[in-house]
Amino acid sequence: MSIVKFRYQGGLAVECVYSGLRGKITSVTQRLNGCIQYGVQPRSTDGDKIPDGWNVDEQSLFPLLASEAKSFTHDFTFDNGERVEGRVNRFVGIITSRYLYANGCEGYRVEGALDKDGKEQVHNFFLQELQFVDRGLNAPDEKPIEQRHTGGPSVRMPSQRAL
Repeated sequence: MSIVKFRYQGGLAVECVYSGLRGKITSVTQRLNGCIQYGVQPRSTDGDKIPDGWNVDEQSLFPLLASEAKSFTHDFTFDNGERVEGRVNRFVGIITSRYLYANGCEGYRVEGALDKDGKEQVHNFFLQELQFVDRGLNAPDEKPIEQRHTGGPSVRMPSQRAL
């Protein structure tokens, strides 16, 4: 388990500084590389069709009402990089993204080995559908590399060195 700090909570009205997109936060995602993105759902412009939501980097967003912006932390059950297994379909893979939806549900993107045709195997799971297998990419190395003094650069002037 690991605690992640997020800048904004679900339901907050935000705007993207680059695209001008305005909407409400519906989810937050932490990718394997540490990048945090928010799912932003724009309002309908015609009152009928709901437009597609967008994923926007945390650094690109600002709240429309600064007084409503509150950071929060969440303690995820699984870490990015851990190997997990689906309880029903028995799919085994590494967690590459973890999601927190505005309703509090945790979701995980799990990538497995390539299939026989070389295609990527990806499944999305809710927390209750997964079980821990091992630390996966987070496992410690077999043996740390022993550091040795290699001599390094000389402190003498080049003219003082024996050639």
